[in-house]
Amino acid sequence: MLSIVATNDGSDTILNSVLNSTYHSINGAMQESMHVFIKEGFNKLNNKTGSVSILEIGYGTGLNAWLTYLEVLKNPSIDVEYLALEPFPIENELIQQLNFPLIFNNSNEGISFNQFQIEQMHGTLNNRFKLKIVKEKWEHFNTINLFDLIYYDAFSPGVQPDMWSSFAMKKVSKSLKTDGIWVTYCAKGEVRRNLIFNGLRLEKIEGPPGKRHMLRATKSS
Repeated sequence: MLSIVATNDGSDTILNSVLNSTYHSINGAMQESMHVFIKEGFNKLNNKTGSVSILEIGYGTGLNAWLTYLEVLKNPSIDVEYLALEPFPIENELIQQLNFPLIFNNSNEGISFNQFQIEQMHGTLNNRFKLKIVKEKWEHFNTINLFDLIYYDAFSPGVQPDMWSSFAMKKVSKSLKTDGIWVTYCAKGEVRRNLIFNGLRLEKIEGPPGKRHMLRATKSS
């Protein structure tokens, strides 16, 4: 059973009552996504021109994709190919009820979250942002591409332990380009050890509001 709940920054998230887990932090859904995936992920890419490939594990509401799209709109020198895995898509009717306030960029350009969803469904997004959503689990996904950036937005290790195992982190390592970046809101010790074991350079950095730390990992040459 899925239901909408408000978070402390005024934006919404979705509660999965079967898993007893929300899709975003109750301390602030948009604050969390902006901090973890945009500030500490997308904005840390060395290559801010040309083509960037992003893989998202756990598309969920599409919040991370929308925030990334807003970044693309304000940077005309970058193109993004965005591949998202979501084995359990949320019904569009529920997504359209979510409140994610529009963040304008410096030139006041941007589109609302709901407009992003409409344009995504009709294939009319800016051609510098190519979005593909695949209904497939991470453990079954066979990537033939290497990615500049991975947004790892699965449910927590307590809810989905297999998503954070050494096997899962090995797939992460194989899926990244050299100097590619992986980011997540999680900072558990077992996850850190699994990342290091699979050859990734790890940083434990300041987390979003309500969390002390988050993780960023980079694939070395």
